[in-house]
Amino acid sequence: MKSDLERLSEEYEQVEATFMAAVRDRLGHAQLAVTARTVAEAAARFNAEAYRKFHAGEEDAWMPLDQLTERTEVLAELWADLASAFGG
Repeated sequence: MKSDLERLSEEYEQVEATFMAAVRDRLGHAQLAVTARTVAEAAARFNAEAYRKFHAGEEDAWMPLDQLTERTEVLAELWADLASAFGG
């Protein structure tokens, strides 16, 4: 059975791929904004779970969670910025 962190990681990867497909398909700014916001929300959910595990002291085989949360926090902010940029 997958952990919540694994499930959220897969969800993030799926919506990220959807955004990349939207770029390849040359969708308009409004659609790119919506898609980027979806990715930002998935990144934020992943980040929240990683922080929860880190602060609860739960071990994870991926990498030290303090390093992971540094990366996921930046990703969540980046996608939110992209959504804002496309949203005009």
